[in-house]
Amino acid sequence: MKRITNIGLSKSVIFLVGLSLAIGWGIRGQFGSENGAAFAGSLAAVAIALFAGREDWQKRAPYFAFFGMLGWGFGGSASYMLVMAYVESGHAMSQFHGYMGLFLLGFGWAGLGGAGTAFAGVAKREQLVKIFVPLFFVFGAWILLDNIQRPVTAWLQTKITDPSWGRTSLLNWFEAKYLPPFFTLLGVGIYDLVQRKSDWNRLFLPAFIAGGALLGWGIQALLQITGVESQVASSLTYLLGDPTYINPTTGLPAYEASNLLNNWPPLFGAFPQHVGWIVGTILGITAYFIRFGKFRNGSSLFAYMAGGWLIFFLAFPVLGGIFF
Repeated sequence: MKRITNIGLSKSVIFLVGLSLAIGWGIRGQFGSENGAAFAGSLAAVAIALFAGREDWQKRAPYFAFFGMLGWGFGGSASYMLVMAYVESGHAMSQFHGYMGLFLLGFGWAGLGGAGTAFAGVAKREQLVKIFVPLFFVFGAWILLDNIQRPVTAWLQTKITDPSWGRTSLLNWFEAKYLPPFFTLLGVGIYDLVQRKSDWNRLFLPAFIAGGALLGWGIQALLQITGVESQVASSLTYLLGDPTYINPTTGLPAYEASNLLNNWPPLFGAFPQHVGWIVGTILGITAYFIRFGKFRNGSSLFAYMAGGWLIFFLAFPVLGGIFF
């Protein structure tokens, strides 16, 4: 491998990479969210490839652009205007809270961006080429999501028996983008099935689906028969608001508990009779891929990223909030 210059972190290289990211961030303001962040990340990653002084990295500049774009784009879904409001509040403790929030958001965001950029530099060329195949399956799943999310939501709204659930999207869940990682796992799962098409254990998938759905339905039916379903649901649920808050003007409670969302998607509240078999089906599919999935050619990276996101989402804001 031929080195053009020393790859030390010279001030000029750091400045040029930082300037590229800053310029991209200025352009990001015209687009926002993931698309804008991806643009900035792509510019910074290309700057690293060009100015680091390594001929092999210069040849990989398109890979740097692509994976840097993906890495920085992931953080683009984070909302930080709220913490910026804390920073500019003028209240010392609120400002401290805001700066800590910015640090955590920035650290996570830059970590993903840096990881995507570094992958293009350290992975073997064979790995870079092969990972595009499962990645296209993920992109296909995202395209499917973009095309079905609105019509499915609209169809669900027509099936509501309690009109109070029509005040918000039934698929809303903490305003979080939980569907993209869910569909990432769908794409990775389909790729895994296609990739190991000669494996006879693929025939077990319908059995796992049916078994999970039946088990979930049975557990919910048992909870209903024993009369503890409402207690179990109550122990796993908390309101997103304070129903005891008194309006200082009227002297009356400001919010009715029935008008507040909780830590579960409204879909569960609108169709509680279907929760058991839906959750059971998801767990059955998960159990199958844990047992038989191979996730070759780098697809395991996407499985771990999406699965990890969903696990932490359930562990902290959804269930962890119960303790606070």
